[in-house]
Amino acid sequence: MGPIPKLPLVFLITTLLFLTAFIGLSESNSDQVAELLSLQARSKSGLIRLDDHSLSRFLTSVKTPRPYWVLIFFDAAKLHDKQELHLKELRSEFALVASSFIENNDDPSSSSHAKLFFCDIEFQDSQHSFAQFGVNSLPHIRLIGPNHSLKESQQMDQGDFSRLAESMSEFIESKTKLVVGPIRRPPMLSKKQIMFATIAWLIWLPFIGKKIISGKTLLHDPRIWLSGLSSFTSLASPALCITSLEKCPCSWLIEMTLQSSYFSTRAPECSLEQKASQLGSCTPLLGCCWHSSPACLLPSAM
Repeated sequence: MGPIPKLPLVFLITTLLFLTAFIGLSESNSDQVAELLSLQARSKSGLIRLDDHSLSRFLTSVKTPRPYWVLIFFDAAKLHDKQELHLKELRSEFALVASSFIENNDDPSSSSHAKLFFCDIEFQDSQHSFAQFGVNSLPHIRLIGPNHSLKESQQMDQGDFSRLAESMSEFIESKTKLVVGPIRRPPMLSKKQIMFATIAWLIWLPFIGKKIISGKTLLHDPRIWLSGLSSFTSLASPALCITSLEKCPCSWLIEMTLQSSYFSTRAPECSLEQKASQLGSCTPLLGCCWHSSPACLLPSAM
């Protein structure tokens, strides 16, 4: 048996080393994805809390291309009281996008499953990470792609979360080509609240029915109806009178008023202009008629 040629032997060794490195890298990436999925499952909101150590483990220490995208929300609990920053509201909307993405892509057969992880970083615990990204103001959201270093990551602009969760979803889908899916906002009332309200209603239903049958409700009290009728008439009567006055010709209205007994007995020596001026000071509506067109009203009044 002859000796093995050197060239094929070198090629074989190189191929084996390459395959070993590739398999090791794949296993390492798979382990990191599994760990991220585990951290995600333990979080109620779906957000993974990162610090300086975990940021290095899942981003800076991982060779590119990574098998996942990472979206980071930079937070500072001390600034939550500043209403102009809206940090609490934005973080809540960010968590809503995260939970919606996870729920919409829960099936392992989905093309977007385990391809994007939502994380947050607290300034108090990870000041070094803030410095690495160059974050000096909040709110701040960064998207790190499979081939991106920290400095090459893409910042989400203010306009990208102007419509809160919906805008964030559009930004993610446009940059990653992944499918976020519909935003699943929680109902106004939880299942427990609906159940409690239903039980309370069923308990009170017999008492309410008894009151209605016996005629002891507020709707059966004549004083309530009288109060409502009084309020209605007190508001409607002046409006009805004003409407009726507005429909009358102004010249006729002033003429009849000037010829009344008050102006005949109290001010017989006053001229028509003086009487009309006095009338305007007493009755605003007639005064407006007089001051708007005295020239056209005087002849008819005379």
